[in-house]
Amino acid sequence: MVSHSIARAAALREPRHARPRRILSLARAACHTPAMGAPNIPLSAIQTVAENRIREAMAEGAFDNLPGQGKPIPDIDEPYDELWWFKRWLRRENLREALAEGLKRLRPAAASARAPRE
Repeated sequence: MVSHSIARAAALREPRHARPRRILSLARAACHTPAMGAPNIPLSAIQTVAENRIREAMAEGAFDNLPGQGKPIPDIDEPYDELWWFKRWLRRENLREALAEGLKRLRPAAASARAPRE
């Protein structure tokens, strides 16, 4: 514990450009992680922690009165569409009419540009 405090104090006395590298190495040492990998924590331990946090949140009522509770998920029965996010954005921002109007103006110009020139 003492050596950690001394190392931290020494890291703070280093020049600014050297601090991030030193602090990162201290953090890795504190977590007992490999230099280029994730911590050696078993997946079952992570799952247990996650499940416990969800149970605690449920007991505290964190999931009560969420918007859309008890309602079906919109468009869940629709076939998959690659542009679902774009179409939903257009609908949410009320941009459908503006896009349709812009396309009406651009189509004749695109057709004339494609036509062979004499």
